[in-house]
Amino acid sequence: LIAFGMISLGVMMAFILLQKDVKRLLAYSSVEHMGIIALGFGIGTPIAVWGACFHLIFHALAKGNLFVIIGRLVQMLGTRQILRIRGIMSFLPYTGLIMLMGLLAITGIPPFGTFTSKISIITGLFEEGLPFLGFLMALFLAVIFAGFLYHFLGMLFGKPSERKMKENAEGAQVLWLGIPVLLVFALGIFVPESLNQALNQVVDLIMGGGGGYGELKNITKLF
Repeated sequence: LIAFGMISLGVMMAFILLQKDVKRLLAYSSVEHMGIIALGFGIGTPIAVWGACFHLIFHALAKGNLFVIIGRLVQMLGTRQILRIRGIMSFLPYTGLIMLMGLLAITGIPPFGTFTSKISIITGLFEEGLPFLGFLMALFLAVIFAGFLYHFLGMLFGKPSERKMKENAEGAQVLWLGIPVLLVFALGIFVPESLNQALNQVVDLIMGGGGGYGELKNITKLF
């Protein structure tokens, strides 16, 4: 699992950097995140498994949100080519705001919850005496962040065509689509004790169900 996780991160890093299709960009990102989760389960320490379980929740919320937003943009603009999607902030500001939040959430920028889950898994690598893999994972994630930043900033702040600006409109109701990303943000700041207890029970079950692993502290309180 650790090997598959690292391979997924390394290969998807290259695919993300060179991607021209916005839907494929999100799809390759999903493979990357499955690699992160595989790493957590492969490491097998309580904090790494906790991080992997937490990351499953965050990825579902953040990536599902981005697929809805990007799908809406593709329908409105009639293209999936990243280089032809430009200036979203200028003619679809609410959609652009949600996209920007989605970018921060999916790449794991603090204080979004994806940062907490990734740090937990990296911590697990160091605890298991695998500092090289810990540094390598951090490097892969940094490069992937740079790739996403490059693609998304162009789509959000590039110069749009006049035709697209005039033909498309949106209402404030689109802000409802930002609720999943706001949840990722809120859970990065504070995890309700009930959710933390549930995650601890899942960790205990995955690691054998013996009940001898104790309970992890609410990790978000450490930051």
